[in-house]
Amino acid sequence: MAEVWRRGDNGMLTVKIAALADETQDALGAHRDVIAARAAAILAAHHHSGDARIDTDDGDVDKYVILDDSRGLGAAMTIEFGRSAGTSNPGGPAAAVAPLRQAAGIPVSKREMRSRKKGAK
Repeated sequence: MAEVWRRGDNGMLTVKIAALADETQDALGAHRDVIAARAAAILAAHHHSGDARIDTDDGDVDKYVILDDSRGLGAAMTIEFGRSAGTSNPGGPAAAVAPLRQAAGIPVSKREMRSRKKGAK
């Protein structure tokens, strides 16, 4: 039987040692790049007229795909989540484009979330 230690010889948690392994970081980076490419294609197909773009970043352990809107007007939130008709924004309602969620395979609508829960893997 194998014996699993909670911490490595250096005192670091075993899960962090595994997460920092070169093979793990390479796989995370490759997966991040695939999601970023999909999200960029979804955003480009939307024909948006703003400064929003897909960017990537590396944390200490994690890899990030970012919907960046350099204007800072909350457009990235509107692009990802939409805007309801009841908002005071003069632009009116806007449907969610959701490039990050679509690219990552995360449900966008409540209907998708319900169906995913019923037949989830």
